[in-house]
Amino acid sequence: MTTVVAIMAGLSPIMWGTGTGAEVMSRIAAPMVGELIPSSVLTLDVIPALYALVKQWQLQRNLRSTSVPSVARAHSTAATPIRAAGHLQSIEQGEIR
Repeated sequence: MTTVVAIMAGLSPIMWGTGTGAEVMSRIAAPMVGELIPSSVLTLDVIPALYALVKQWQLQRNLRSTSVPSVARAHSTAATPIRAAGHLQSIEQGEIR
């Protein structure tokens, strides 16, 4: 952040100069200052926010895949009777038997 402020402070006299060649130099300095503002916002706000979102997504995915309580497994394996095509069948762990 200090570097950005120092560069902008150095470019501001070039942007607002009125001497010989000021017209050409201000055309060079203006885009440089304009590029510093979005790059600072990206560096300080957007990139850390994206990192936090990706990290949160990864943690949630890892928690879902690694930790399934044994009580939930016991309930999911219970047989559930259904009637299909006139026959009584049961479903266990997503498979028709």
